[in-house]
Amino acid sequence: MELDDFDRRLLDALQQDSRRTGEQLAALVGLSPAACLRRAQRLRETGIIEREIAIVAPQAVGRRLSMVVQVTLEREQPATSDEFKRQMRRAPEVMQCYNVTGVTDFVLIVSVADMEEYEEFTKRLFFEKYVRRFETMVVIERVKFETTVSVADNGRPRK
Repeated sequence: MELDDFDRRLLDALQQDSRRTGEQLAALVGLSPAACLRRAQRLRETGIIEREIAIVAPQAVGRRLSMVVQVTLEREQPATSDEFKRQMRRAPEVMQCYNVTGVTDFVLIVSVADMEEYEEFTKRLFFEKYVRRFETMVVIERVKFETTVSVADNGRPRK
């Protein structure tokens, strides 16, 4: 689907606050409230808007530690990789999981309450026959955290 400038402005506005009313969107986008709502619905139906969620502060719910974990699998076989992906999708501690190129096979973002919970997580998921090694980096400070995707100017940064 080809996005025009109105779609891009609408996506920017919805990424900042998906609860905006048609009137609020109209003021930001430059279309009527009804047109904004129709376009937003089309963006949902075509999958450009994947889902709309609430972002919870991890510390507010007892998730005080974040880790970046690099995992290298024992063998690069599709079945092994697929099983690891399934386990990561099911693990509530795993916030993000990326299959990457290079020496490491996967990079995870993990959120836990404390080191004891992290140790239990690693014992449950990393001491499997197909995990060769993993390296954990504990996050000291979250410097930037964004969930928005740049859509203005076809994804190129604004000058």
